[in-house]
Amino acid sequence: MKCSEVNAWLLVTRPTAPTPGPVRRHLKFCPRCRRRRRRLLHLERQTCALWPAQPAAVAPARLMQQLDAPVVPPAAARPSAARPWLTTAAAVLLGLGLGWLWFRAPVASPPSTPEPAPFVAAPTREADEQLLVKFIDHNLRLAQSYDASEQVGVLSRMETDLRAEAVRLARQGQAQELPLIAALFDRVVNRGLVGRSHHLPPAERSRQLSRLTEQMQKAEAEVNQVAQEMPTHLADFLKPLTRAARQAAAQLTQDADPEPAFEPLPRLTAASGNARALVAMLVSHSLLLVEEDDPLQRASYCGDVADQLTVALLLASSGGDNERAGRLGKHLEAVVNRGVGENLNRLQASNDPRAAVLQQVIGRVNRLVAALEQSLAAGQSPETAGYDQAKALEHELKDLEKALREAGKPKGPGKLEARGTVRSIDPATGRLVLLAKDKGKEFELTLLFPTDVKVRGPGPLERSLSEIMTGTAIRATLRDGGHITEIRIEGKPLR
Repeated sequence: MKCSEVNAWLLVTRPTAPTPGPVRRHLKFCPRCRRRRRRLLHLERQTCALWPAQPAAVAPARLMQQLDAPVVPPAAARPSAARPWLTTAAAVLLGLGLGWLWFRAPVASPPSTPEPAPFVAAPTREADEQLLVKFIDHNLRLAQSYDASEQVGVLSRMETDLRAEAVRLARQGQAQELPLIAALFDRVVNRGLVGRSHHLPPAERSRQLSRLTEQMQKAEAEVNQVAQEMPTHLADFLKPLTRAARQAAAQLTQDADPEPAFEPLPRLTAASGNARALVAMLVSHSLLLVEEDDPLQRASYCGDVADQLTVALLLASSGGDNERAGRLGKHLEAVVNRGVGENLNRLQASNDPRAAVLQQVIGRVNRLVAALEQSLAAGQSPETAGYDQAKALEHELKDLEKALREAGKPKGPGKLEARGTVRSIDPATGRLVLLAKDKGKEFELTLLFPTDVKVRGPGPLERSLSEIMTGTAIRATLRDGGHITEIRIEGKPLR
């Protein structure tokens, strides 16, 4: 396992929980992750020390002390079998006394200070799944958007959702979940909103900065108000959010400052299938999307998301939770179509040859997703075709990620090459259709070339375009998208 994966596991799991084998092996050889785990253990012990565990017999004694009554040892408090009337008389007298005090006591006025908000145990899993749905939608919107104004709008909604989640966790007393949400909040506001604000069009930059600054000030005031209603141990966990909002507001106010330099973001994984870990992965990949303009790299990031949703789907299906597996299947289909597919369509629109390498993989993924949804809708068990199709889908997505990496590699310093046989060539429009192969599968590739393109081969001699006929094996050198700078003839036309 990588450090980023182990860190995600440490943040979403209690430090005292049993350690899985891969995490245990990583901790054995990684001193940095061991230190992080020790700090988390120390933090949990300090939190637990605020309410030290006490035996059950201490609580009645403390209550009697508060009522200014003598504390009776447990053994002496038992009624004697020889004198049961003493117990009955004591109970009657106590009841009469309490009733007299009840009716004679004046009605107390309500306190002037507001009472702390009650801690209500809400269905945590349902809330986590709702948050996951929101962030899948945010990720898809960012995967389709190349405009800084639209991206800032989505990041603004992500900030609102993370802030609401932090308030919900604080009100429910779930302190162990707050550090992760606070870290995600900090990244969204200080890297996402502040970073993308420098790319806004000049015409609307001033208006957007004013709105974002007001939003950050409102976020700081809201979290501060909630922290005042919380016990001290919970209020401390909310301080990172107020600090992040204050810092973002200050940076947004300084309009003239240059864009800050950020360290590269890790491509997180969420192999546990846990909803909260998936949210952390989606936040990280959403920030990667807004900082990337290459459609191919964006498709690769969406492929990562699809891969992790597949893992979560497999875990839900193998655990018998077909309802969640069905929901994840629909999200997976949306990521493949709207995230991966639409970014690859942008490559095709610009005649980028890299997109053609991936089209058949995407088609197979779409067919597998549709078959998976049908099997889940029919209520098939994990041992039937649905599970097998899900496993096949996982392998297809890994092939997709590999193809994305290979397609993006230059074949030399600044070079890309396309090799195949000529399907058609039109010197008037400067368009060439090449029949290429990848892993035994054929596909068509449309390339552009200038009329004065160099044609070489066999050997170093230059030739004319008229010598390139249908069926000729060629190798085209590309330097600007799908534009050919040189054609090398590698074989005679096919008869």
